[in-house]
Amino acid sequence: GREGMTVLSSWPRVLRLIWRTSPGGVLGILISTALEALIPVAQVVLLGMTVNAVQAATDLSSLLIFPLLFGGLALFSLLLTTLQGYWQTSLEQRVSNAFNLQLMEKSGTLALQDFEDPEVYNRLQLATREATGRPYQFFTQLISAVSGAVSLVLLMGVLVTWRPIVALYVR
Repeated sequence: GREGMTVLSSWPRVLRLIWRTSPGGVLGILISTALEALIPVAQVVLLGMTVNAVQAATDLSSLLIFPLLFGGLALFSLLLTTLQGYWQTSLEQRVSNAFNLQLMEKSGTLALQDFEDPEVYNRLQLATREATGRPYQFFTQLISAVSGAVSLVLLMGVLVTWRPIVALYVR
């Protein structure tokens, strides 16, 4: 209904606020999320390479590289998760502070009688409560949806190149 339209119309403003707050943090989150979306695809490709190597192996020493590659991929994933957590926490705090500052500036322009109006006061209270996480929550939902979609499309692409019939079972 109306709330859904309000949320959709607020996306551009929220994204502008987040970008202005910390372009470096936003880029860090976007890059780390994009790389993180590639990890499941890399795992599947590496698993396929491992299976092929096992089938063609003449000695076990040629297979030792694969556990190292899986371990390296796991370490890379851990590093990405740690960096992403740092950037997310930092950005969330900055966005909350920026939103609270805007709210205080807006409150400063109100007259005393506005604060006595229950509707205006209730809106201010609601905005204050939601300022700590709501704008950033919009951003994380968008990033999560895009990341999941990218990962799914890439994974389906890899599976289709191997065996088209396998992609039908993944859905």
